[in-house]
Parts: sequence; structure tokens; C-alpha cells
Amino acid sequence: MSETSLRLLASRIAGQADLKDVRTAKLHAEMAFPPAPGARLSYELRADFEYGLPEEDGDPTVISGEYTIPLWIIDEDGERDQFAELSFALVALYEVPDSPTGEPYRPEEWNAFVQTTGQFALYPFARETASMLSTRLGVPPLTLGMLRLRLDEDEVHDELAVHDPRPD
Repeated sequence: MSETSLRLLASRIAGQADLKDVRTAKLHAEMAFPPAPGARLSYELRADFEYGLPEEDGDPTVISGEYTIPLWIIDEDGERDQFAELSFALVALYEVPDSPTGEPYRPEEWNAFVQTTGQFALYPFARETASMLSTRLGVPPLTLGMLRLRLDEDEVHDELAVHDPRPD
């Protein structure tokens, strides 16, 4: 499913949800050996997300993100040698009122909300955590790249055509 389709599917929840807090649930950094000064380093961001619905009135809706980031030294031949790994879990706490129509939110809407709004809410905190943990290991601060939307060009064009406010 495209990013645009996910955003549309998540829109009933996203239009009602109010982010109340972001918390750290787990922090771990481990280094097998220190890289030599000036070594060429690389990383890979792996992330998994899930949601938990309130069990009682007043409980928040929880979006959790589990992040794992292996760190590698790249040698002259382009071979990777893992020297460290960062792992952490972040949770976003949302207040989500019932749908204005009274129709319950469907599981596929929750999944789309997690993959779009939930992921974007947690990502700035993931960037800061990765930078802090890598610095604590004594390696150059890791700055994760921007979180990018993967938009289907034809789908975006079709959506814009439907919502084009210009007269014919």
C-alpha cells in the first residue's frame, strides 16, 4: 500500500488523536571494539512499530517503536565489520476519542496510523536517542537521515486532481 493510501486510511484516527507524551522504554548500547580514528563508518536503521489500545477509560493509546541500529566499519574493499549496536524502544502516548460518527476504528486504520502518524511522531526522538547513544560509546555522533515519504506519483496526481480548487 502506498504512503498516500496509508495516510488516507489513517485519517479518521489522525484527525482525532492528541499526542500527550513520548517516553523511553528501553536503552541499550554495546560496543565489541572501538573503531580506529578516521575509520569509515556506516549504519542501518531497523524499526518495528505496534499499537496498544486502552484497556480502561482514561488509559492512553500506546504506539511503540523498537529501534535497532548496527554500526559498521567499512574497509578499503567495501566489506563491513560490525563493531557496535544501539537498541532502544520509544512509546508515544495518545488520547484518541471515539470517532465522531460512533463507528469504531478498524484494525487496518490503527495499523495505518502507526505506520504514518505514529512513526513520524517518534522519529525525532529516535534521532536524538541514536545520537546520544553513539556519543556515549565514544564514536562520532550518529545523525539519522530524514524520514522520507514514499509517495506514488500517479496516486498523488489523482488526489490533487480530485481536490483541485481551480475552476475548469
